[in-house]
Amino acid sequence: MTRRAAVCAAGLALGVLLGGALGAAGQRASGKAGPSVSFLGELPPLFVENRGQTHPAVAFLVQGLGRTLFFTDAGVVVALREGQRQQVLRLVFVGARRVRPVGADRQAAVFSWFKGAQPSGWRRSVASWGRVAYRDLWPGIDLVWTAEGERLKYGFVVAPGADPGRIVLRWEGADAVTVDETGALRLATPLGALVDDAPLAWQEGPGGREAVAAGWSVTPADTAEAPTVRFRLGAYDPTAALVIDPAVLVYCGYIGGERTDQVFGLAVDSVGHLFITGVTGSSEASFPVAVGPCLTYAWDGDAFVAKLDPSGQTLLYCGYLGGREYDNGRSIAVDGAGNAYITGV
Repeated sequence: MTRRAAVCAAGLALGVLLGGALGAAGQRASGKAGPSVSFLGELPPLFVENRGQTHPAVAFLVQGLGRTLFFTDAGVVVALREGQRQQVLRLVFVGARRVRPVGADRQAAVFSWFKGAQPSGWRRSVASWGRVAYRDLWPGIDLVWTAEGERLKYGFVVAPGADPGRIVLRWEGADAVTVDETGALRLATPLGALVDDAPLAWQEGPGGREAVAAGWSVTPADTAEAPTVRFRLGAYDPTAALVIDPAVLVYCGYIGGERTDQVFGLAVDSVGHLFITGVTGSSEASFPVAVGPCLTYAWDGDAFVAKLDPSGQTLLYCGYLGGREYDNGRSIAVDGAGNAYITGV
């Protein structure tokens, strides 16, 4: 499937539209009340490991509605999509070490790709995580990305004695990088703006969390390079740890693709787990190698099968099945051992 190839939830976007219908179908499939699925499509974003399903430069990727984020040791690449249009942005850590990000807070969901006829090209049980960290990116400074609800957030943790002035960011591929009247950082693109709220900063003191004044600072580039972004900070204690939190980079929104995703079959097992199959027309997670617009975007449909817990809020697994052309899961059944069987085209 793919809400981006790597994140299954592609077909689950339909849960938002078909929540009531899926619940009723679950009752028919099992002969008893099915699980609530009104939360489908509101699953939190997941950091999915790269185990060969995308470019080797990528360590993790996150797929959200109309956007995919790729985490590499050279920075973070954001691919925005609208129909057949794609705009690519790259967040560069200026003057930083090349650090391979690591995952933390492992999640229950795993992803598999059974694409093509050769098992050597398949990827099974790829892990997902709730956080990704770049450790010691600048001396004594970590960058941590987290998934909170439908949002992706990032923040910097500055160790005692480390210099937060070393944090310099550059957004490549944006038409303009500005600070608006609310203090938010705004990245203008042909497909809309990405907005980082005004940053918050704090330290832990004797009385608990103590706020530190913080804001964005954008320095225009002297050359053809993009402008650089820094933090403006008020007085703080350099002997204590400092946290800088820019609030939120993107809302991932409902999990699903930028193309049609359809659910054609579902089943419920004896304890209420929900199994879904269908087809996703959304793209494979393809790592873009250049920033700016991309006009050569193409895809074919893949079948998918997904399993959720009885609450409908936790994705347990998702598998993509297909080859070079259109593939479609049409019906699904579950045996007493919890194995799923699908048929289709």
